[in-house]
Amino acid sequence: MIEVASLDVIPEGFRGDYIEVEKDGKKLFQHKDFVTVIGAMKRKGEERDALATELKGFKSQESAKQAEAEKKALEKLKAEGKIDEILADSEKRHGETIKQFEERLAKRDAITIKKARDAVVNELSALATEAGAKAFKKLISERVEYDPENDKYSFKDEDGGATSLDLEGFKADVMKSQTYSTMIKAQTSSGGHGANVKTGGGAAKTMTRAQFDASSQSARAEFFKQGGKLTNSRGFKKWLMLLQI
Repeated sequence: MIEVASLDVIPEGFRGDYIEVEKDGKKLFQHKDFVTVIGAMKRKGEERDALATELKGFKSQESAKQAEAEKKALEKLKAEGKIDEILADSEKRHGETIKQFEERLAKRDAITIKKARDAVVNELSALATEAGAKAFKKLISERVEYDPENDKYSFKDEDGGATSLDLEGFKADVMKSQTYSTMIKAQTSSGGHGANVKTGGGAAKTMTRAQFDASSQSARAEFFKQGGKLTNSRGFKKWLMLLQI
């Protein structure tokens, strides 16, 4: 046994291997080998603590020496009039680095925004007639916005105000707007894109010259069959003005 409260439990022939010790205020008997091991471990711990304390003091001294050396070096540079020059050069290089990064970031965003806007404008330009494509793209591009940070499109109304329209909603808004009616392909009752040209019964319908020119031969024939009439519109006049820009 390693530790006992009384030697009475130890055979008489082995009692000499036990050493009397005091633990937590009580008298105990521990085996001599155990006492030796515990003593060695205690000494190792004390040595480790001593080394740690010494190392801490050494590091503290070295830090103090380094700080003092740096202080003297700065004082020397300042005395030679070089410290301000070094600081100014560092600040200049740091400022140039930030400026270059911001310029590169702005350039990248501009390219991304243009590509994203062009993708939408090109998709919607399929609605336009050949004659009205240029003016149509110009007007549409002014209403398309793209946020590269959030990868999100937004669309303005014709007056430049914000809307909650998504791409499909924006497309529907464009198709029903009188502003673009002379620039987009005619839409017959069979369902093409562009301004609506109804061919059902009732009062005679109207069609702009641009819409008429973009229509198929059968659509033109059906239009006149239903009593349709050609007309100009405010949108057509706006288109003509844009073509002259």
